[in-house]
Amino acid sequence: NKIYKICNSKDIIILKKIQKFYPIIILLLALLTRIASAIVLNDNIKQVSDFYTALKTSETLVFSKPYHYLFPHWVLLPKIANVLFSVFGSSQLVILVFNAVVCTIVSVLIYFVTNKILNNKNISFLASILYIIWPANILYVGVYTTEHIVQMLLLIGTFFIYKGNNETRKLKKIIYFFVAGVSLSLTTFFKNFGIIFVIALLIYFILKIIFESKRNLKKYIIVYLISFITVIVGYFITNQIMYAYIDSIVGGKVSRNNIAYFLTVGLSSKNDGTYNEEISKDYKEAIENNNYDYDTVNKEMMNKLKEDVKNNNELFTLLKNKAKIVAQNDEARIEFICRMAKANESEKLAKFVEDYILEINNFYYIIIFTLMGLGLLRFIKDKNLEILYIYISIYGSYLLLLIIETQNRYTYSINPFICILAGIGFEYLIKQKRNILYFDKERKEEV
Repeated sequence: NKIYKICNSKDIIILKKIQKFYPIIILLLALLTRIASAIVLNDNIKQVSDFYTALKTSETLVFSKPYHYLFPHWVLLPKIANVLFSVFGSSQLVILVFNAVVCTIVSVLIYFVTNKILNNKNISFLASILYIIWPANILYVGVYTTEHIVQMLLLIGTFFIYKGNNETRKLKKIIYFFVAGVSLSLTTFFKNFGIIFVIALLIYFILKIIFESKRNLKKYIIVYLISFITVIVGYFITNQIMYAYIDSIVGGKVSRNNIAYFLTVGLSSKNDGTYNEEISKDYKEAIENNNYDYDTVNKEMMNKLKEDVKNNNELFTLLKNKAKIVAQNDEARIEFICRMAKANESEKLAKFVEDYILEINNFYYIIIFTLMGLGLLRFIKDKNLEILYIYISIYGSYLLLLIIETQNRYTYSINPFICILAGIGFEYLIKQKRNILYFDKERKEEV
């Protein structure tokens, strides 16, 4: 027993030394895999759909009506890319390397966010690794999508929410929550999942008051109320400044709210909940015909949708099918890479991905989701509200995708949080295994 304790203590010392290098290991591993992916994919894929339009716009910065006026989330990324082009030259590879760098930052942020929740560097490291080695994540660096940046912004917002919660100094607390609001607000101009995290934050704060504020209830209510208001202020100010900036880039007032359009695509009885060219065309024409009076067109569209939903006897079936699209598998991102390879006539790459990577990725997805389910048991056991906040944010995002335009690949924006919960689920699984082994050992000794 003494020898075992000595060996065990040495293992702990060695492990602690290694833990210091976790962020560096994560950074290097993520950067190498993403840069390698970018280089390999660059000559074998061609951007398609909105991503092709975004790439061309990045080179010219010519924003067209009504497309960019209605979809301002495709304005800021081309502007960023154009700056990169002015420094490194105009090419697809520059964009893919930019994606690689952003995804590397995401990998490191996963580590720090998870550690804020658990204060466990090993599980935090695992959560990052789960994200890094996810096959579709490695390949998706080839897609010129806004979602890479959204992941980063959501993680920054979440990190500062946790940091603000733990801060006792008032000024720093306010700064942290303000930064969280700014970060979540910026998602509006890429792909707007930030509002879901803000709503989840309100629920999270209410639960914190209920379960953790038995004494000094009034004090805690005031603290959490000020914290939430600070987030909202940061969110609102950033929103207004960025819309004004985008108006100046485009040369006119862009739409502030397209929820009527996205709800119509998502819930119309004439559609399956995914992108519909006819609905998109009708919406653009209506905006143009009404001289870009967004409010009037949106109001008319919502009234029509309400009537359609009321008379739609197949609404539940539509939602059920959309739920399958959202969470059943992770094939869409792999298939999209194949589509881009075929557009470039790189049939060998497309065939390799279809024949080998697709199956591996689906198996990996099942493992991740199973571990995520086990993470919920960890919350039930310990009543860790920080874990619950992430669950609310994820399922809130799924709920949003149920009612608006849905694509299976849209869940990529919240993948880092799925990996965090999967890491937590793995921790729960290991602890349960240890408990079972300990129980069996105790029983044998009794016998």
